[in-house]
Amino acid sequence: MIENLDLDMELIGGLLKEGKDGIAKIKKQCFNATYLLAKYRNVYNFIMDFWDEFNSMPTNDILLTKFNINVVQTEKPLDFLIDELWNRKLHNELTTHTGRLIDILKGNNPREALRLIEEFVSDIRRANILRTNVIDGLTLKDEIKDSYLKARNGIVGIETPWKTLNMATMGWQKNEIYGIFARTKIGKTIWMIVVAHHAWKNKHKVLFVSPEMKRSTIMSRFVALDLQANYKRLRTGQFTGCEEKDFFTKLDMLNGESFYLLSQDWQMDLNSIQAAIEQVEPELLMIDGIYLVRGPGDNLTERMEYMAEALKKMVDHYNIPIIISSQLNRSVKPNAKVAEVSAIALSDKLSWCMDVCLALLQDSDLKKFKKMRVAPLVLRDADDFGEIILNWNFEKMDFSEVAAADNTQDNIDNP
Repeated sequence: MIENLDLDMELIGGLLKEGKDGIAKIKKQCFNATYLLAKYRNVYNFIMDFWDEFNSMPTNDILLTKFNINVVQTEKPLDFLIDELWNRKLHNELTTHTGRLIDILKGNNPREALRLIEEFVSDIRRANILRTNVIDGLTLKDEIKDSYLKARNGIVGIETPWKTLNMATMGWQKNEIYGIFARTKIGKTIWMIVVAHHAWKNKHKVLFVSPEMKRSTIMSRFVALDLQANYKRLRTGQFTGCEEKDFFTKLDMLNGESFYLLSQDWQMDLNSIQAAIEQVEPELLMIDGIYLVRGPGDNLTERMEYMAEALKKMVDHYNIPIIISSQLNRSVKPNAKVAEVSAIALSDKLSWCMDVCLALLQDSDLKKFKKMRVAPLVLRDADDFGEIILNWNFEKMDFSEVAAADNTQDNIDNP
């Protein structure tokens, strides 16, 4: 174990020196006596209790009389000392867990070793979140001004591909969770790809996660969308000679970065996704088919309840927008025109943690004229937009907005 007694004494000295400001920093970082060595914890707790009772710091003479210590004067910033003590605690925890891990592996029990690693990483992440979550609300005044100025200019978050949705939500915003829900084979994945492509075209770094679909299939749709190529002909290898030459030429010229894939991994769990986030550091995370991500629980419903809670922790920790797709249940018929939030399959908790929930609906008329209805299920801090009608044309790869829902019949009659 690393001990470094000077570090503990310097922390106490720094806290006494900074007084009220020091107390504020300690509370903001959620620092507590467990970060200190045992012999200094009573001193630290006494100082904090003394402040709470008298609104002042104890003198050096008081500490000398009570604990027989001479406080070390330090020029190091208190924030630096707090970080150093955090690093020391982390180092010691890692050392302890590494020893336990080696013992478990010697016993030829890799599953138990993996469980230990996952629990430890989860505990560390949770502790790190606690260190940074508590702030003085009035320190956000500049952020409120900045948010207002951005809103005045039209978009606060990452722009969506559709004008009506931008006006309602002000874009995909940090620290918010969005969900798109539909029955099987309605078009959740292409909707997610359209959103991802639009963000990518606007120079945002996107991480696209799909436990089910092959990378090549995702990228074929992505490329067809970008090059405005007929996806059905691309999928079936039926371009004309001229179309094929033009497609290959444009494909060879296509370049760029910042669209990352994690896909078709049936063992994918939240640890896999978090590892990818930390590797890529995306501005937008998209999880297509959240119900296929593995997690604890005796059945799929319990797993989805766990996912709902985990998504909330992830969005708070990484401070990015997260968009997920999942299923509507059988109460919504394949050609339904409306859906309720209760139709979200497997878990009520998914809707509870969402800031915006949307449903994709396509009745027989919309399907005939290659249209799709987007209907809001949950809008927590967004304007109610009724519904949106989108083009849904895979030949032209056109998924643009047609008009608001009050003009739906005109759009169907006159596509």
